[in-house]
Amino acid sequence: MQKFGLLLAFAALAGFSQAADPTYTWWNGQDDSMNVSASTTGTWTIGMNLNINALSKTDDGSHEDNGQALFTFTGSGNTYRTGLFGSVSHPEYSNRNVTVTMGWGGDWYATKDENGNVNDSAGNGVYAGLQLGVASAKNPADLSSCNGILSGFEVYRADMKVQNEGVHGGDNGTYDWSIDELQKSTVTTLDDIVTMNVKQATLFVEHTYAKGPSDQLANDTHRDYASDNGNYTTDVTYTTFYLTIIAEDEAGNTVTYNYMGQYDDKSTFSSADEGSRLGGSAHYDVDMIQSITGLNNGMIEDTDFVFVNSALTSAQREALMSNGLPEPTTATMSLLALATLAARRRRASR
Repeated sequence: MQKFGLLLAFAALAGFSQAADPTYTWWNGQDDSMNVSASTTGTWTIGMNLNINALSKTDDGSHEDNGQALFTFTGSGNTYRTGLFGSVSHPEYSNRNVTVTMGWGGDWYATKDENGNVNDSAGNGVYAGLQLGVASAKNPADLSSCNGILSGFEVYRADMKVQNEGVHGGDNGTYDWSIDELQKSTVTTLDDIVTMNVKQATLFVEHTYAKGPSDQLANDTHRDYASDNGNYTTDVTYTTFYLTIIAEDEAGNTVTYNYMGQYDDKSTFSSADEGSRLGGSAHYDVDMIQSITGLNNGMIEDTDFVFVNSALTSAQREALMSNGLPEPTTATMSLLALATLAARRRRASR
């Protein structure tokens, strides 16, 4: 494992100011664990390329609970916990293990009646499909919830949304990832991935605060999740999945699909346990990440796994993706910086 204090100049060229000289650490895929450190404000980014052959085999045809653990991260932090009468506390935790899992899940985010029939009056049910989620003490393989959203669950599944207008479709002419189902995105499963001719599948998991840079859309519905400015002991933090699929369509054209899902460290009810709907997603938050273990070499390209002690903007993530995510040479990073600067100038001239 090697560490690189990469590119203060690269960050400046790309136009980013929220992170001061982030450190990029690549995993060589041979060690059992990767020792890492979040920023002092509790932000971090994990990036990886998924194995495209393994993706095509994720659906084994049974549509059962066949989630596969991708990796586990461990650390400490504080939970934003709400009580019955609006009281707020910030209990500390340590040695929390959170496993990111991917696989086929059935009837997630769909409410069922007592007979097991789906009641989708809200119009947002996703009944079965490839999903991403997280587990702590529960079973990371179980991506299904037998009684829907009102029951307990083994895996807290990210509410994945396909980005309808693309990463570059922002109202401000830059980057616009969104969780707004009514305008910019649509709640979805990832079913199509297993039938695509996938060329590259890149997943970023990012821990950050809601408010992004001033030139990014960064409110409750249009979020780039790229702020390092916050206090993890008192503020709400967010963990976001950014999944980009580069594939070839039937005509042989290259197409890009972007998916996004997120959860925060808010509990719905102060005394609820993990796996309870009243516990919300608070059990799956890690602020001060300390190590990454259990890398699934069958699902992840082990030399294409990077940890950054900072929250990254979508432009920074895209710069890493353009290199394919392996540990870059100095020359490669210089080219990336120039390419990013040129792209930024082109957007500014529109």
